[in-house]
Amino acid sequence: PSTVPENPTTVPEIPPTSTEALPSSHTSIVLPLPKTTSTVQARIPTSHP
Repeated sequence: PSTVPENPTTVPEIPPTSTEALPSSHTSIVLPLPKTTSTVQARIPTSHP
């Protein structure tokens, strides 16, 4: 039973490494998205007035 709880602890530590690599790619996609929306929203009001 002592090895069972220790196994789960090591398993969650592996995902963090894989998750850290995912956020990097996700952040790159999320950054361009908000930036594009800001540019589109800023362009619409500027064109309207």
